[in-house]
This record gives sequence, structure tokens and C-alpha cells, in this order.
Amino acid sequence: MAIIKSTEDRVKTLETTVNNSTKSLAPYRLVSSGVFTVPTAGTQLQLTATSTPCRKIVFQCLTGNSGDMYVGLSDVSATTANLTVKKFSALESESLPIVEFEIENANRVYIDSANNNDKVSYFIYE
Repeated sequence: MAIIKSTEDRVKTLETTVNNSTKSLAPYRLVSSGVFTVPTAGTQLQLTATSTPCRKIVFQCLTGNSGDMYVGLSDVSATTANLTVKKFSALESESLPIVEFEIENANRVYIDSANNNDKVSYFIYE
């Protein structure tokens, strides 16, 4: 009986974990995703010129990047730090860092990098 109870407990724990994960993702729906390249470091580029209503954008550095990536509003820069800029790098840890940016339209987001041709993957949610 102890083995069955232990197995039942494991199943309940797994169900709870899945249900909690589903609840946390439930309000969001993926509307677009892709890979964004900054060809020239120090030049902020708009994620999309098209109006793309959203609630959250998730960015992830890609392996092979040479340095830091910067995500923010139109004033984002590799040389200027402010409260709207989120800096992250794949070089800082073994896992690829993820940055979430809550914003109402993806066309307000700009990306810059410290090195030419560095990339981020992005996921736009509404």
C-alpha cells in the first residue's frame, strides 16, 4: 500500500504542477515569434514597424552571441542605461537568459546589441 500511496502522491504533485503552469499561461496567446538580428552594434532597431497589439514579449539570447543584448523603448542603447532598458547576455550563465517585457504594442520595442550580428529570439503574446 505504501508504494501505491507514494505513486498517487507523485501523480497528484505532477497534476498540481501542470495545472499551475497552465493557469499561469492561460491568459496569454502567442501571436508571433521569430529571431531578430542586430547587424550593426550600437544601432537600435525596431522589433516590428507593424502595429502588433500585445501584452507581453519574451526575449531569449541565442548561443553564439558575442556579448550583451539590450531591449527597451526607442532610446535603447548599448551605451546608455536607463530604467526602460533590459540588458542580458548568454555569456553570463550556462542557461540562456530570458527577459520579459510587458508592453501594449510590439512596435514600441527596440533592440540593440554590443556586437554585430548578435541575435535574440522573441515571442509576442496577447
